Amino acid sequence: MSNLIKPSHEKEIIALVNTIDELEADEIAKRFHEIIYKIYDDIPEKKRISCGKYSVIKEIGLFIYPHLKIKK
Repeated sequence: MSNLIKPSHEKEIIALVNTIDELEADEIAKRFHEIIYKIYDDIPEKKRISCGKYSVIKEIGLFIYPHLKIKK
């Protein structure tokens, strides 16, 4: 597991994934934007040099993938 995504972030991400079918695209984007910046802001300043928003988004994607349900 990532050392960027903390348990509090995990809860927010899972809550968003679980309600994604009920939300409009702009609300989903807004919530992901908020989560990305919360995670980024929790990265110690010295580590942000080598670990930017790209790394945060990549970690969120890796975390979300197993939680997604395929619709038929």
